[in-house]
Amino acid sequence: MVLSGNIILPICRYVNKFFDVCSEQGDYILKDGKIELKNIYRVDQYIALTGTTIINNIYKIIARRGNVYTLANADNDEEWHGIIYGLHIPQDFLQLCADIDKFNHSAEGQPTAYTSETVLNVHSWSKGTNKDGVPLQWQDVFKSRLNAFRVIQMSIRI
Repeated sequence: MVLSGNIILPICRYVNKFFDVCSEQGDYILKDGKIELKNIYRVDQYIALTGTTIINNIYKIIARRGNVYTLANADNDEEWHGIIYGLHIPQDFLQLCADIDKFNHSAEGQPTAYTSETVLNVHSWSKGTNKDGVPLQWQDVFKSRLNAFRVIQMSIRI
């Protein structure tokens, strides 16, 4: 399973945890999804690239040849000075991210102004709401699972 950083990043921000285990700083070039790094990372590991507004995201390493790593979904070519964080994201957190992504792409996860609907007195449904009457979002639906990962202070900021 390759989850996009666009899925993982907001969830990491929400729980204030990025699971960072190492870092390196320097000048980097990301071209055609490949980047040369100083530290040793493993295939299937996620890394966070920081330093520019375009690059600040989380990527999964899908291949390695020496110190050159191929990143999934790394569509931007960029040169920058920044910090690379090696992440050790637990499988149950990745599964939570996948479940949230599935919810967000389901009919239940789509924003709507309606909390109930009746069609020709045949079809009726209602959408769950939070205490403020707002339709449930992923933060509400997965609150108990998210709380298991929540920390007070963030280790990195991306």
